[in-house]
Amino acid sequence: MIFYLDTYITDEPLHPAFVWPNREIRNSCPQYKMPRRIDITKYTLASYKMIPWTHVVIAYDVADKDDESTFLDFVQEVFPDADVSRPRSSNQKTYRARVEQVCSFEDDFIFYAPNNDHPLIASNLNHLPKLLKKASRFSQNYPFVSVVYSHFSEFVNAPVVGSPFYRQFSSDSRIVEDDEIATSFVRFNGDNSSIQIVNRNLLQHWFCSHDLGDARIIRAEDVRRFLPTPNQLMIVPKKELCAHFDGYSHTTGITKISPDQIPPLFIPTGFFDSSIRIAYGYPEYRDGWVNINPSARDFSFRDRKTGTDLKIGLQDIPLFWKSRIAEIDINVNADLERIKEGREKYFETVRNPWRKA
Repeated sequence: MIFYLDTYITDEPLHPAFVWPNREIRNSCPQYKMPRRIDITKYTLASYKMIPWTHVVIAYDVADKDDESTFLDFVQEVFPDADVSRPRSSNQKTYRARVEQVCSFEDDFIFYAPNNDHPLIASNLNHLPKLLKKASRFSQNYPFVSVVYSHFSEFVNAPVVGSPFYRQFSSDSRIVEDDEIATSFVRFNGDNSSIQIVNRNLLQHWFCSHDLGDARIIRAEDVRRFLPTPNQLMIVPKKELCAHFDGYSHTTGITKISPDQIPPLFIPTGFFDSSIRIAYGYPEYRDGWVNINPSARDFSFRDRKTGTDLKIGLQDIPLFWKSRIAEIDINVNADLERIKEGREKYFETVRNPWRKA
């Protein structure tokens, strides 16, 4: 699989309105404090290092020129063989050149990433080869095939008739296969969300199949107004791969997902110098540690005394954290049954945040 990053690194949000819902959270707790975008980008790239890419193609621009050397040095550290160039694509001409380069390789699938804030949070990659094998099989009968790698809570419910996300965004869909690995469904008018592993046909269809003129094109969403993608086969994993750093702050109305259900992400204290310390199962919050307690009632951005940073199990810690953890302190007196119940309840919410309690 090819990693194709085509991105702009800036602290100015693409959609400022989506930042406001998290402002209170980011200002209330040191662990959840909003980092600079260059650090989010580095954090995301560090997570992608876990995937055995066959080729890495990076197109970029930076708003703050002082960040350029930081970015390039980090790329050299994590992807020493990457093909790196400027500027990032901003119209069909520049996109066409990148797409032709990417599609010149023999690989059938491309991890397309115009975003720089969807890190890989999976605890292992056991299901990724199975997803790609499934996508390859479907590509024999469907010209446009993709695997959705982020916004899990929304897309795992996209084909579910009656779910809020289905009613508002994906009623033009039909499930063609559902198993323990993924739900696979056809979107009759396609989906241009820029969080998809795509086959080369789909990437070429978006950026090369029609004349888009001089229109500003910085991501796949910008193409949708020019052309549909008929009968796109979408595969949604049953296990979460990546997550949006800002969480679900973009959701509104009937599809709204609260940060108290699924919080935004954070860069753990000590990540970049491999000194992460984890306190697991303790009822009282510890500053300077990543606090994980599935049995806690609230997250730390609501309660700095008895809240927790995460409600996952030790087995759910992101794969790319593991080599950077210096210490794990487990509360031997923790109520293991309550912890198990809390973890299960949290992941039930992640799978369906609109479910009735």
